[in-house]
Amino acid sequence: MTWKERHGPPVVQPNRRGFGSRLIEKGLAADLGGLAQLIFEPDGVCCMIEASCAAIQAREASFD
Repeated sequence: MTWKERHGPPVVQPNRRGFGSRLIEKGLAADLGGLAQLIFEPDGVCCMIEASCAAIQAREASFD
């Protein structure tokens, strides 16, 4: 899944990663058994999440 901001204010690469960035890149990736990456492009932030359908279905089943 790719989520991308557009038509907002210019974006710059932060000097350090905050709690939200770490939560997405490490916590979400670990929770889904996949990868998550934030890319700070000048026209907006792009978040790319990669996980197998089986891992997502197993995660959903654990909440039933």
